[in-house]
Amino acid sequence: MSRDDLQLDDDLATAASRWRLRSQSVEWTVSDEHALQDWLTADPAHARAFDQSGAAWSLVDTHAVTPEMMALRRDALERARSAASRRWSAGGRGRTGFAIAASVALLLVVGGMAAVVPPGVLDGSEVYETGVGERRVVTLQDGSRVSLDAETKVQVRYTEQQRNLTLSHGQARFDVTRDPARPFGVRMRDQIVVATGTSFNIDLLEQEAFVTLIEGHVVLLPATGGGPAEERKELQAGEQLVVAPDKPAVLVPKVDLDRATAWQRGKLVFNDERLPDVLLRVNRYAKTRVELGDAEVQRVRVSGVFDAGDVAAFVEGVTSALPVSATRDGGKIVLRSRVRS
Repeated sequence: MSRDDLQLDDDLATAASRWRLRSQSVEWTVSDEHALQDWLTADPAHARAFDQSGAAWSLVDTHAVTPEMMALRRDALERARSAASRRWSAGGRGRTGFAIAASVALLLVVGGMAAVVPPGVLDGSEVYETGVGERRVVTLQDGSRVSLDAETKVQVRYTEQQRNLTLSHGQARFDVTRDPARPFGVRMRDQIVVATGTSFNIDLLEQEAFVTLIEGHVVLLPATGGGPAEERKELQAGEQLVVAPDKPAVLVPKVDLDRATAWQRGKLVFNDERLPDVLLRVNRYAKTRVELGDAEVQRVRVSGVFDAGDVAAFVEGVTSALPVSATRDGGKIVLRSRVRS
């Protein structure tokens, strides 16, 4: 095993961290992405260094709230600012100087992490959760708003450097107060939606997640912080990403935003959607749960507009328009196919 395999060259590690910092900026462009790809493919060592810088970011994020970590980061960033100041006074390019210095600060933080992070540190997070038929709007400490659909759970953890949220289940709309220095990230399973000032909606189903951008700009990244650059997905207003485990994300270039946010007005709107996904949304408001009774009925697709919580009208609609029957079984309604293969 060569020395390069054991330890990255300092200049290469700094360059990789600089690329990582730049790629997280709201000013990142398609041209920047192409330049990054050229740098990654120029030498296998570049790709290895970039992957390691992603792992470093994940570690920093995980332990950002510990007092020891905060002190270390403050010291490292102060040294970064001093280095950048010296570059400015020497007539260098300010933004590039600070990016290089900040990347060095990141390496200093990660390098000293093992000695300062105690085990089992609490993250001081807040949890917001809604029950069946309940919707809720929460205003966060920075003025951002989270609108929770029924049966939804969101965990919020703010630090001095980042705004970290996790959508565990359900659906939520995020109206983000702009703060370029402190990215706003929402984790959903193994992906993170990153924004600074924007509005977007996430609908988390059993097999898929739908990320709809209402306005502004967001980026979808792997939660690990590493991985190939092609896994990075950008959204423009009016676009939607359909994300499923172990599958490439699918971009829907134009969606009906009124339909995507109709749940906030108490409406459930479906357009040729799988019955299992439809029932997941219906049951967020259902005092009487609706379930599937056979495999054949799972293939049925539903279109229509329904009032959230009006289970009787929904059942009447699907049984009258589709080859589906409904029976009561104790405290639930079971849908079965009227077609036998």
